[in-house]
Amino acid sequence: MKKILLMAIMLIMSTIGLAANKVINQTYEGDYIRSTNTFVYEKDNLVFPNKVLNYTVKDDTGLMDQIYNFIGQKYGVTDEDSVVFNIQGTVSKDNVLTVKKIINYRIPEHRLHPSDTSTTSVPSTDTESSSQQEDTEITNDSDSSN
Repeated sequence: MKKILLMAIMLIMSTIGLAANKVINQTYEGDYIRSTNTFVYEKDNLVFPNKVLNYTVKDDTGLMDQIYNFIGQKYGVTDEDSVVFNIQGTVSKDNVLTVKKIINYRIPEHRLHPSDTSTTSVPSTDTESSSQQEDTEITNDSDSSN
């Protein structure tokens, strides 16, 4: 009986030890800046104020560079622009975010819908048409007085 109990305790301890080493992928949504290779994540705390966490990115998928190259060619996004990524991965103790999967990304609004400054029109002044209206009003007033 003691041997069975001892064996059960050892089995439970080994199971707990293996479960503690298991790495769990978490989902992070935040801003990624390619030039500094940093990912800024705002941790949402319910009771305490939110924390802003900065991570260095290690991309195992290679998709982040491909996405940046694509949106750089198509929309003119530079390395200094902040792109919002929804990432699944793990964080190590030295604040390195290892990307396992990219779920979604969002291009900056100012690059997606660039404002056209060349098509802005200067307000026109219609002095000629307003002076013609005044002339007709004056002639109408003089006609009605007769």
